[in-house]
Amino acid sequence: MANNINRIQSYVLRGTNQQVAKPASALLWEPPVYKHRTGRDSADSAGSSQYNASEGIVIKHFELHNRAASAAATGIGGRIANRYWQIGTYDGTTFTDDTADAQNVTAGDFIMHGADAANDGFVILSPVKFGWVSFNVSQACTNVAGDADHTLEYSNAAGTGWTTLAAADTYVADDAGLITSNAVIAVGEICQVFEPPTAWGKVTSITGLPTGYYALRFDSAAHDAGDAALLATAVEIGVMWSVDQLGANGTWEVDFGSRPGDGFKMHQCDGLVAFFQTADGGNRVYADVDTA
Repeated sequence: MANNINRIQSYVLRGTNQQVAKPASALLWEPPVYKHRTGRDSADSAGSSQYNASEGIVIKHFELHNRAASAAATGIGGRIANRYWQIGTYDGTTFTDDTADAQNVTAGDFIMHGADAANDGFVILSPVKFGWVSFNVSQACTNVAGDADHTLEYSNAAGTGWTTLAAADTYVADDAGLITSNAVIAVGEICQVFEPPTAWGKVTSITGLPTGYYALRFDSAAHDAGDAALLATAVEIGVMWSVDQLGANGTWEVDFGSRPGDGFKMHQCDGLVAFFQTADGGNRVYADVDTA
């Protein structure tokens, strides 16, 4: 039987709830956790318990209500479980894994890019394509020279180089997302929701990167002397089904059917999320979901 979700969401995607544990995670829904108890034996006279979290989500039906005063991109999707993806700093030559810092809630321990003119940026690696990334930024960057700050690139179809992610394929305004021009990334949630490129290939031969992953690179090549480091508390990534320009006070509804096997399946996901390009205290999510 599907689980019925009816929630208000006042922030764009994850707010500042990235990697926060239940019950404060602010995910719209999470698959259940099952308790497995072992029997007593000679080595374990009292027996023991183990908690196993389910994984995989299927959306059977949803409605998204945009209460903003203007049209806005909107979407529904899932958070990819931490065990699937990794992230680390990257300067074009060396990848330094920092997944542990990105997937905990210690403030300021993940470096999105370094101070001064360090061109390190970061790379996200995932075995499956993803369509959003969200950061809880704890220290804002600066832009001393006022030039273009950042670009997003993805591993090309051959997996041997980089292609710039087109702004037309993204659903967050430039100065609110990771793609910025003559702007700075501020404290709080910074996210990018995008259509996964059809020509996005898994890495086969890119200097310093492991093979077999879809790679997304955040480049800070124009960072200048005197600029501050950009630091984040935590990071999440996931998949998203989005629509562009849902009208003011409009509703987007999809019913996938009630037959077994029907639905929008997200097998690697462990939490339900929604996206509203324009944050509003009246944005609402209705959904019928279950484990996939």
